[in-house]
Amino acid sequence: MASLEKQLSAFKVIIQKSTISVVCPQCLQGFPRSDVLYRHFKTEKDNIHRGLSMRKSDFKQFLACYQEALGASISAEMLRYGHKCFEVRFVVEHYANDAEKVQINSSSRSSEVYETGLPSEA
Repeated sequence: MASLEKQLSAFKVIIQKSTISVVCPQCLQGFPRSDVLYRHFKTEKDNIHRGLSMRKSDFKQFLACYQEALGASISAEMLRYGHKCFEVRFVVEHYANDAEKVQINSSSRSSEVYETGLPSEA
């Protein structure tokens, strides 16, 4: 069995060479484009996924769901704008930073500032 460092290095190369550019922080499913990610949010039936689709309509709900999915108490000022808060590197950097508050479940589940009121996207 390869060492943990070699496995991690292999995963890093695979992600860099894949078409995955954004990831759902709730279920960690990767997507090639943000519009496909937003479609995923709307088709999933749970409250967290639904909340992740509310960035433009209810930012407070979006932020609460984003923090719960990520397992981190990231402030609105620290969020990258728009779909960039779902970029693979950003999610990985912040995922489960509040690990003592979150029990990671393997089956569920770098710096422009997010500002409300800016042009919308997909």
